[in-house]
Amino acid sequence: MSCYPLLVLWCDLICTVADSHVTFTFWSHDMRVNATALSKALLSDLQDEIDVQLPSWAPDSTPRQVACYALRDSLLKKFNEADKPSDSACAAALEKFHAVNKRCGDWINLCESSLDEMLVEGVRDALYSFWFKNHDTPLVSSINELFVNGRAGPGSSVKARDSDFYTKMFDSSLTGTGDLPYCWGRLVCISEVWREAELLRQSLHGTTVVESSNYSFVNKTTKIARGICTEPSINMWFQLGLGGFIEHRLKTVFGIDLGSQPYVNSVMARRGSLGDGFDTIDLESASDSIALNMLEDVLPRDFLRWLKLLRCKSTILPNKEVVQLNMVSTMGNGFTFPLETLIFSCIVQSVYRSLDIPMKGKGEATSRNFAVFGDDIIVDSRATRRVLRLLHLLGFVVNADKTFVEGQFRESCGADYVSGVNVRGVYVKSLKTEQDLCVAINVLNRWTAKTGVSLTNTVSVLLNGIRNPTSRCVPPDEDDASGIHIPECMVRTLVGTVRGRGKVPLYRANHGGLRSYDAFVPRSWEFLILGGVCWTFKEQVRRNYNPSGLLIAFLSGNIRGCRVSLRQRVIRYTSKRRWTPRWGYLSPRPLEGLYGPNGSRQFVDACTLNLVSSGFGAEA
Repeated sequence: MSCYPLLVLWCDLICTVADSHVTFTFWSHDMRVNATALSKALLSDLQDEIDVQLPSWAPDSTPRQVACYALRDSLLKKFNEADKPSDSACAAALEKFHAVNKRCGDWINLCESSLDEMLVEGVRDALYSFWFKNHDTPLVSSINELFVNGRAGPGSSVKARDSDFYTKMFDSSLTGTGDLPYCWGRLVCISEVWREAELLRQSLHGTTVVESSNYSFVNKTTKIARGICTEPSINMWFQLGLGGFIEHRLKTVFGIDLGSQPYVNSVMARRGSLGDGFDTIDLESASDSIALNMLEDVLPRDFLRWLKLLRCKSTILPNKEVVQLNMVSTMGNGFTFPLETLIFSCIVQSVYRSLDIPMKGKGEATSRNFAVFGDDIIVDSRATRRVLRLLHLLGFVVNADKTFVEGQFRESCGADYVSGVNVRGVYVKSLKTEQDLCVAINVLNRWTAKTGVSLTNTVSVLLNGIRNPTSRCVPPDEDDASGIHIPECMVRTLVGTVRGRGKVPLYRANHGGLRSYDAFVPRSWEFLILGGVCWTFKEQVRRNYNPSGLLIAFLSGNIRGCRVSLRQRVIRYTSKRRWTPRWGYLSPRPLEGLYGPNGSRQFVDACTLNLVSSGFGAEA
């Protein structure tokens, strides 16, 4: 008799018990934090600092006041208790998508002067030099290079049974447009292991030629959702391969490393706020605004041919309507972000050359004179007017609300500065679980640490939603969702009631100086590979056993210890005992001024203002 049914039953039982444990641990009382009550508490905290009825801050406002207005406006801007955006937010996003797609289709070259023509020609030259290394060798010569450099993204793909690498590439129907499925079949035969994995996958699921991507929505703000496209799996593999080549070339030509560029942009935005002569530019729907007509005018033919081969020509809306895409790609396409970073970098280069401004994009952030990360652009103030003009000529629309060319405010890559002071607000996206509340408390405490503004009432409302919050204290270097970050000096003062022993200190250190604590940690969501079988749990897709596919997944680092980790749409948590020898360590946050002895003092003061003043620890 096969043991498979018994093991599946055992796995399902474990999963059910774990689910009930999570429910018992984290829904121990019915009281939830009300967003309206949280907003009222925040206004109460801020009213001593600003006039909370005013629509915005004034030019003569201090950085502290600007930070207060920013927090007021940001706190619930992205709040959504549901796992998906509202119908009205989706409708607003769809309307914007149609408008941008039409604008891309209507694009024509509207140069009105010799300067316009010179700037556009400068973009053509920059793109040509980027694509052709040494003026004659193209960045990509064959589709074999894209296959070797390709990878599967972390998200979903059309017709894929799940989003993990193994299931998506070796236990699902592969999908692709045009001749890409045929190319894929030829390329996987180069490797014996890949060929065996593909033969078994093909026999179980087959390959599907599709015409379109699938359009869907995810949360962005309360007013408008974010539209993304789920690409065919074969297209995505090659798209990410091309995107990888562009990323590497960006680093070589412009000094832009997409992994660290947000930090560079933040530093340069701060320099601009201090009067160093830099302006920050942001665009509306930049990734959707790369018109195919425009690329046909400025890109080298060879480069354009690859983009056309790998893109989807159309997308299917949630109502099953098929829309022909006038944009070259959308969010969700594997080369979209590197491509837009490249285009905007070439725009900056064209303008700088026209003004005889040298491009300084390498070295320390403090020595650079431009920065580009997606549509977050920072340029020398002398070049701003021409950059804006060239963006307009190429079909892009500037976001006036997030573009700053005057005054002392600059914003880029999530960092907002006034006179060198980070005044970025805090976004609370959900208040459903204790982990959500811990995240909100921690980010608000850090906001108080950098501004000095007390949020006693706001934090008190959040603490009321956590059962016995003093038992949920964790070191400041833990993840925000793991518990409430507190300094070591507060740990020593916390006591709790133990049956038969009265009040005793909590988080006591052992003889080695280690302090123990209970932290929220994400529950692992995975399937197992045991005895030549893929064992899955309740509510999971049943996997087939593809040994060659599993070997490739193992070699690529997607399998560890006979386990394949799965991406969770809704993260579930459990409680785990941990030990630390360095509770007093504060993770450095230099852009916020929270590092070193001064940062530690600011953090202690913030916890005193927000936690102790809220009665934190009094119930212990």
